[in-house]
Amino acid sequence: MINSTEGSARDQDQPFIRLHKAATHQPSSGDEAALLLAKEIYRFRRKRNEFFASTLFADPSWDILLELYVLRREGRKASVKSVCIASGVPPTTALRWIGMLVKEGLLERNNDQVDQRVRWITLSNTGFEAMHKLLLSGVMPATGSSDDGFQSSLPMYASRAAR
Repeated sequence: MINSTEGSARDQDQPFIRLHKAATHQPSSGDEAALLLAKEIYRFRRKRNEFFASTLFADPSWDILLELYVLRREGRKASVKSVCIASGVPPTTALRWIGMLVKEGLLERNNDQVDQRVRWITLSNTGFEAMHKLLLSGVMPATGSSDDGFQSSLPMYASRAAR
C-alpha cells in the first residue's frame, strides 16, 4: 500500500492539513507534487474509513488508479492480490473493476516472467498520462490559459469510452 508523506506528529491525524500541504508544497517539480498529492488522497480515503462505514464511500476504480500511479512513479509494480487489497472492496468486486479498467485501456495485465501463476497489474500509458495530468492540475498554479493540460487528454479518453 501507499506510504504516507513526511509530516509532523501533529499533522499525522489531520488529513485536510496534509492534503493542503501536499497541494501547496514547493517540491522540486510538478511531478513530485503530483506524487505527493496522490499519496495524500489515498491516505485520506483510508483515514475516512475510520470515521464512516466503508460501504458509504466505495470507489474502487479511483483507489486502484491512485495506487498504481504511485507504484509506477516509484518504479514498483503490483500483483493482482495487492491491487485487490488496495481497492478497499471484496476481491470479487475489485477483480470486476480491474477488468473494466483494463477494457477501458487504463490498466494492463502482465504475467510474471518466472512464475506464471503471478499476474501483475500496471497503469497503461494512457492511464498514467490521464492520472498525471489530473494530479498536476491539482498542484500547479493556474496559468490563466484555457488549456490546463488536462483538457487535452479528455477527448482521447472520451473517444475510447464511447466505443
